[in-house]
Amino acid sequence: MIQRCTNPRHPGYGYYGARGITVCERWLHSHEAFREDMGDPLDGYWLDRIDNNKGYEPGNCRWVTPKESAANRRPTGSPPNPNSLRQRAKAAGLSYNLVFNRIQRGWPEGLALTIPAQKRGPMTYAAKKEFGLRWQG
Repeated sequence: MIQRCTNPRHPGYGYYGARGITVCERWLHSHEAFREDMGDPLDGYWLDRIDNNKGYEPGNCRWVTPKESAANRRPTGSPPNPNSLRQRAKAAGLSYNLVFNRIQRGWPEGLALTIPAQKRGPMTYAAKKEFGLRWQG
């Protein structure tokens, strides 16, 4: 629960932490507090959130069977990956193709994601010089 909500390297992070699903402070720092609030599960029961858009907190969690848990799932697809180039380009207000092509032409990723798209023609020598890019051609 804690890893998938807080660790971007966890395989489930895209479904949890990246979506804003959190663990309440009480449970985040104390397994004993979690057990006080939730008790121990029966054999074969899983922790489940009643409202899948809310975090792990008292009042939104319960112990359920795998079958009950499956009935409470959100529709799935690929988990969002906030670290993907496509997501970073979108967050910067730029098209993925523009950013990808800039990087393929040797732009540092930081510049490729921060320089606004030009309306006409290729980047001029003066513009490249201004951003510290090497003139190629």
